[in-house]
Amino acid sequence: MVDVQFSNLKPIEQQVLSLLVRGHNATGIAEELHISRTYVYFLLRELRLRFLALSTPGLVSRAIEDGIVKPDGTISSQSNP
Repeated sequence: MVDVQFSNLKPIEQQVLSLLVRGHNATGIAEELHISRTYVYFLLRELRLRFLALSTPGLVSRAIEDGIVKPDGTISSQSNP
């Protein structure tokens, strides 16, 4: 079930979650998206707060559990407004 607070993910947040689920680390995400590692760490921190996750693996689990992202890394169409 998609919660309202999760349904308004920015495209960059969706891309970060997708890459995270696919196994990329912060460096890999930064390289793939052509952004700084610092910005990736900022986005991850914000996503953990938003998803009430204490860790990055917890964030991944919560995003999959809530149907935001599928286990293969694709963003669920339900999460897009």
